[in-house]
Amino acid sequence: GPDQTFTPAEDSNVETKHEKEEDEEIEDDNEDLTDDEIIRSIELMNLGGSFDGQSVQLKKQITLPENGNPLFQNANVDKNFWPVQSALKKQGWVWAQKASPGNVHMMFTKGKIPNFFKSGKQLLNSIGLSGCIGGSKTLQLQCRERLAEKHGCKYTDLGIQPAQFPMSSEKSCLEFFEKAKKEENREKLWLYKPSNTYHGAGIELYRGPTKLWKKFDKCNRRSLKKGIMMEYISKPATINGGYKFDFRTYLLVGSLQPQLVFYHDGFVRKSDTKYSEHSRKKNTHVTNAVSQSSKDHFFNFTYLNHALHQEMAFPLDYISRAREYLKRVTLYMFHTARVQPQPLGRINGRWHIFGVDWMIDQYGHIHLLEGNGYPLVSHYPGIGLTPKVWKEMTDLILDIHTNPESLDKKMTVQDDFKYGGWTLVFNELEHHFKKQKGDEYNPCNVFPLSV
Repeated sequence: GPDQTFTPAEDSNVETKHEKEEDEEIEDDNEDLTDDEIIRSIELMNLGGSFDGQSVQLKKQITLPENGNPLFQNANVDKNFWPVQSALKKQGWVWAQKASPGNVHMMFTKGKIPNFFKSGKQLLNSIGLSGCIGGSKTLQLQCRERLAEKHGCKYTDLGIQPAQFPMSSEKSCLEFFEKAKKEENREKLWLYKPSNTYHGAGIELYRGPTKLWKKFDKCNRRSLKKGIMMEYISKPATINGGYKFDFRTYLLVGSLQPQLVFYHDGFVRKSDTKYSEHSRKKNTHVTNAVSQSSKDHFFNFTYLNHALHQEMAFPLDYISRAREYLKRVTLYMFHTARVQPQPLGRINGRWHIFGVDWMIDQYGHIHLLEGNGYPLVSHYPGIGLTPKVWKEMTDLILDIHTNPESLDKKMTVQDDFKYGGWTLVFNELEHHFKKQKGDEYNPCNVFPLSV
């Protein structure tokens, strides 16, 4: 099964050092501009295309050879992207591992951008500064808090994630224990999640603060750890007669020039052990643990919708409404990278696939768990997801970067643009046009949002 193909490098939140790609932040301080002036301002900003309020025009970013076959190569990754590479081969691309890197048209990496990569001349599956979306758990939290604060609210008030506390700082550690020691929280369950792990590695479940107070030696600086404490959702929705599950969706940054972001449904992962809040078995609580059995482990969203309706009495349109919420949070996650201290580079040929993990409680509330910077790109048999999702992603990336004239000119969020199962959630050209019209993105006005 798919679980047996997991390797540490293939689905991780590990931060990596990226090359520095400096770029000035865009200042949008013009008011009361006419449409023509806004269109002209977009052109002057050189965002890689134009938008007049109705029609999108993208510029070609990468030129493929007119004669001969395009070449792709693995820079520092082994087999993780084989479904994408399989799709490329069916379109005439050739794997050329021994070719000179300068002659290759697409490269695949697992984080570190190779020194010999020709920036802006070749396709690469990395946007560089991606830690806010899929880096360490601590960094992701800091970035989400920064975005909320920038717009005048607190991240904890948005209801996107369970309460979290970075345990690498004395201040945050003490804040956690102040909350955990309150009388109403003395029997509450908490998850300790190491900052740079994946597949449930190192996750520990605690009831109440007593053992944790000893583990962190009363928040002594020498005992602080790079990880977070997260409030455990002790009343999860369950399926198949009482089994806990989580689920994954995908966030695709299809381009940096302009920034284009897409959402796609992923898969559901069911625990192999029946749920009990008092169970001591890790597999009961951590559904993405590598130790989970692959038998009856993966399901699709259609099955989930039916199971939740039958077993939890959720409404029949629950997943349809949930999907709209998931897209809103996916957009929030991307915006965290737009307000990071060092902005995303404006580089041709870049794309990046992220995995986003979630869970649902018995009341139907959806909780973001984390983003994964280099998720496993594999085949999940029997659920109708793959290989279609990877073929459509490959086609979309190639069309954006090498054949943009083939795309619908209504490539906007307002027109609900879709490419197969991929739904557009952010178009930088459209975003800038609306911002100049006074319609600026503000998550404090979007969340909290019920499903």
